[in-house]
Amino acid sequence: MPREIITLQVGQCGNQIGMEFWKQLSLEHGISKDGILEDYATQGGAGDRKDVFFYQADDQHYIPRALLMDLEPRVINGIQTGEYRDLYNQENIFISSDGSGAGNNWASGYDQGKHFEEDLMDMIDREADGSDSLEGFVLCHSIAGGTGSGMGSYLLETLNDHYSKKLIQTYSVFPNQNDTSDVVVQPYNSLLTLKRLTLNADCVVVLDNTALNRIAVERLHIQNPTVSETNSLVSTVMAASTTTLRYPGYMNNDLVGLLASLIPTPRCHFLMTGYTPLTVDRQANMIRKTTVLDVMRRLLQTKNMMVSCNARTKQASLAKYISILNIIQGEVDPTKVHESLQRIRERKLVNFIEWGPASIQVALSRKSPYVRTAHRVSGLMLASYTGIRHLFAKCLSQYSMLRKRQAFLDKYKSFPMFADNDLSEFDESKDLIDSLVDEYKACESPDYIKWGVETGLVGLVIVTETVLGLNNNSKYLLLLLLPSVINVHRQSFSITAAMEYVSPEGLRLDGRRPMEMRQLRAEVGVVSRADGSAVFEMGNTKVIAAVYGPREVQHRSQQVNDKALIRCEYTMANFSTGDRLRRPKGDRRSTEISLVIRQTMEACIMTHLMPRSQIDIFVQVLQADGGTRSACINAATLALADAGIPMCDLVTSCSAGYLNSTPLLDLNYVEDSAGGPDVTVGILPKLDKVTLLQMDAKLPMDIFENVMQLATEGCKAVANYIREVLMENTKQLENRRGV
Repeated sequence: MPREIITLQVGQCGNQIGMEFWKQLSLEHGISKDGILEDYATQGGAGDRKDVFFYQADDQHYIPRALLMDLEPRVINGIQTGEYRDLYNQENIFISSDGSGAGNNWASGYDQGKHFEEDLMDMIDREADGSDSLEGFVLCHSIAGGTGSGMGSYLLETLNDHYSKKLIQTYSVFPNQNDTSDVVVQPYNSLLTLKRLTLNADCVVVLDNTALNRIAVERLHIQNPTVSETNSLVSTVMAASTTTLRYPGYMNNDLVGLLASLIPTPRCHFLMTGYTPLTVDRQANMIRKTTVLDVMRRLLQTKNMMVSCNARTKQASLAKYISILNIIQGEVDPTKVHESLQRIRERKLVNFIEWGPASIQVALSRKSPYVRTAHRVSGLMLASYTGIRHLFAKCLSQYSMLRKRQAFLDKYKSFPMFADNDLSEFDESKDLIDSLVDEYKACESPDYIKWGVETGLVGLVIVTETVLGLNNNSKYLLLLLLPSVINVHRQSFSITAAMEYVSPEGLRLDGRRPMEMRQLRAEVGVVSRADGSAVFEMGNTKVIAAVYGPREVQHRSQQVNDKALIRCEYTMANFSTGDRLRRPKGDRRSTEISLVIRQTMEACIMTHLMPRSQIDIFVQVLQADGGTRSACINAATLALADAGIPMCDLVTSCSAGYLNSTPLLDLNYVEDSAGGPDVTVGILPKLDKVTLLQMDAKLPMDIFENVMQLATEGCKAVANYIREVLMENTKQLENRRGV
């Protein structure tokens, strides 16, 4: 089943590069200009996944999963009257009713995005609802104008809110840094957009107009490159970066897998690209011989980078790679890849950070059988590179020059965000990008981890290396983002990006196999004044439960004549998690979990034997490390049994999830927080009935069945353990009576 991706094209630049992108994808998948599959592409055998970026209408023609949005009509009107006019879904096109545009003003674009939120989100929701297993969104835009920057920023924030567990990747075009811009407020727009890209995107592919023009002039020998020619370079990069999703292999066949190894720290998610061999239509036949080594060496050359990093300066020479992924397309012998990597390593062509793995990752992908190219092998490099901070520093420098003179600020003060002379949004954006530049600079130091801890940006988790299949009794440091830095749901993705949840040896981070439960511990009779009580532990998660009753109903109005009234109260101790936050009693989450536990327990308690009575169940989490709902249900079951409450069967619970394409049983906190799909199940094992099923996110049916079966087996294992505990407790009671 495909992991669909929805593309949002916002503003003039976003729609222009988006149009070129869909032209390229249509060619590579054998789709005609009106969406009909070409005759030569109907025979099958391509092995492609068109459904990731296209869907089929009732008449079987292909339609891009694309939303075209602009505040002025010129570019979109050009698309609607152009040669690909029949390709797009006309319902997925939004143009502002007055068509006046944003006037190259970020504040205007943002404000209009807010004004048209309902229309925009209706389009997005409709497209998302039409997906079977939506993986995320791709935003194409410019950061310098008004619509792409302002409305694009508002859409980023809104998507982050509405689709918090979906990935958001952007292809962001940065303005030309050398020439005088036609947009005088470009530095303001860029800074305000950079803040949203830092806080609300999972990955930003940086496309620098300065570098694109340089490549066109110096590498392609085009003296005056047109917008169409530079957009052609961008579409080549976009198509190549998605090739492993559309022509899948064993690895990197979904977006999270592609990005996971590239983004080891959450805020450093800005990627630069390189591509070789570079061509435009006029040079299609002027290609040299290409080999894997030649392609991989050229990808590391600064002149092929699509970001200007001032490579000849002393500061730039200190820049280091955080991570590199090379996507190689064509007829490639895997042994040649290994030899090429060895040659690159021997010649020390790459300068990696000292606190992370120093290796180039390679993904091999097939070429489209429908597109003839003069080259045998081509390559795309996606890299996280500390030198990208110079691009951000340039934006800050240009902003400071304007702000120092208080120039053009009146253009912004007429909009609500900057009303009453409130310019704090500028100050906050500058401070954030300053700290981002500092973090990239700190990444170049071997003391980055220490710096992160001291600044509070990075927390440390220590895991024994035996978990990762390394030497015994030593330690391996993994980077995690502290929740105070960024939204918690963004933290979830970054943990996914920083960790491999299942090692090549088949071990999880805590040393368990994928289908292995954490250690279970339990004790009954721990609260002397309760009628029944128990402590239940699942790994490091510890829960205490106490039961009172059956007893007289306290409020006569709540009395039920034919059965017992079950009440449940769930709380978390303030010290149960590392944040030590004071949680108000009866907050929404606690109320929800209390209801879940009560309804689950009602399925097993024989309430009809105790009419006009009341049973109170109190559950408190003493220590939380994932699976708290399951642990609460298991503790409550033991406490009810200890109280002698008649039950038709034990009710037991366990969770399971799906991470790194692997079903995992009994998730701990790190796994539970990773943002992947997970299922919590409660069963009556002897009666073979399900009493609880909670699922987070969508799963393909075949994977859901596997995860559901795994969770059910976990419930049965818990049931066996609870029976052993109760049997042992019964023996101890008998021994005491005998004494």
